[in-house]
Amino acid sequence: MLLNVVLSAIECSYNAPISLTLTTFHLTPTNSTNYGPNLSCNWTIITNVNANLNLRMKLGIPIDSNHYMDLKMDNCNGGSVLWLYYTSQYSQLYFQEEKICIYFISYANATGNLNWYIDFEIIDEVQYKYPTNFSEPIITFPPNNLTQIMNYSSMIFHSDHGTLQLFFNAFFQNANYNGTFYIYDYDGLRNLEYITSPGFYNNIVPIKATNRTITILFVGKSFDPREGTLEIVARIVEDHSANCATTNNLQFVTSNNDNTMSAFSNGNCIYSFYVSYFDAMEVTKLNYTGNNFVTMVKGYSSVSGQKLLEFGQPDSLLCKGFVLLQGLYSFLIPNGTTLEVVYEDNNVNTYFFNDQIIGIILASTAQLLHLPYTRTIVCMDCEAIYKMTIVYANIKNFMEISFDSNTSKNFTNTNISYMQVQGQGPYFSINYQDQDIVPSDDYGIFIQYSAQQYKNTSTTISRPQTTSIMR
Repeated sequence: MLLNVVLSAIECSYNAPISLTLTTFHLTPTNSTNYGPNLSCNWTIITNVNANLNLRMKLGIPIDSNHYMDLKMDNCNGGSVLWLYYTSQYSQLYFQEEKICIYFISYANATGNLNWYIDFEIIDEVQYKYPTNFSEPIITFPPNNLTQIMNYSSMIFHSDHGTLQLFFNAFFQNANYNGTFYIYDYDGLRNLEYITSPGFYNNIVPIKATNRTITILFVGKSFDPREGTLEIVARIVEDHSANCATTNNLQFVTSNNDNTMSAFSNGNCIYSFYVSYFDAMEVTKLNYTGNNFVTMVKGYSSVSGQKLLEFGQPDSLLCKGFVLLQGLYSFLIPNGTTLEVVYEDNNVNTYFFNDQIIGIILASTAQLLHLPYTRTIVCMDCEAIYKMTIVYANIKNFMEISFDSNTSKNFTNTNISYMQVQGQGPYFSINYQDQDIVPSDDYGIFIQYSAQQYKNTSTTISRPQTTSIMR
């Protein structure tokens, strides 16, 4: 609710501090329709906000104005500098700063350019706050129910020690979705660091907190998890990178890469990878050097996370050709040893081998958004023996495991846990389809498998027709 609207044109010649006590001001460099060249103006806005009152700034900046002027703001006390320019992504800013300083310079070529303005309003809209206080090395957010992120709600992340680092990404399938995220390096709407609107592209935003707290304000239509998703990874840098050779032990899978990480002799290293919704991590090579065993988990811990694989030096090169979908994954590297991880940002559904491999199949309805999932492992010019453990499979529609065109196992509307399945042939293939209406964070299927070639063949074999999951 607007408290007391008084539109007052404050021009470039006005240098006294402007108090916004129950008042709205209309700030512009001149009352005419355009500003002239070589202007240099500063304004100080005393906001008079508190825990229940916020400052909203409505921006009216013409397109291409950045060619003729500089316009920026800060908190008058060395805080983050925010450059103001025309953008179609947002037209409003929100703050709880005690003061706002505006700095304006017009260039020598600024002749006849359309004027700009900023309307300052004090509003008493109440934020819906969702605090997250954590002491774990690394966490992912949000909770299962995205609909709790409503219009004018804020997510507050606070670590009780160390350096808080946060990575943010949001996207929607609906190009007309109206919503904006404002990220602040503070417990509240101060020190604005970044503004972003949901889109079709990956735009991973890194923020490092100076005071162990980061606030994300959302203004727009309430979330519908069927339209898109929100991804946040937060970590305490010192804890997550403890015993690792570098603090860059968190990788975001956005392209093909070859990384090597070593653990110091005083403890294990958590080497983490985050796969966003638009990406997929196809592990093409694991090369472990050491006399112990590496554990691969969903999450960051073998205690709180989900154990996926365990391998030593001899078997590490056999673990390849499996695909990881959206989520956080970590390799727990024993002290004094080294692991090389080679991967591609690739969601292929068929992998070819001709000797021996070890891998996993892991997919959920949340990751797939109810698209059919197919994964095929083909013995190239050979046949193999396939051994698999269905650790679990939540089947509300069907799942089929086939080993050739004549041999298959079918499951319908059932739950499976720790079932052993064995077969042989030129390939094995998994076809899985769930029927959930709303996505869930519970994984639909988790299968561990190994394959060992037992016969060479140069004859033409019948292979299943496969399709990739298109993002």
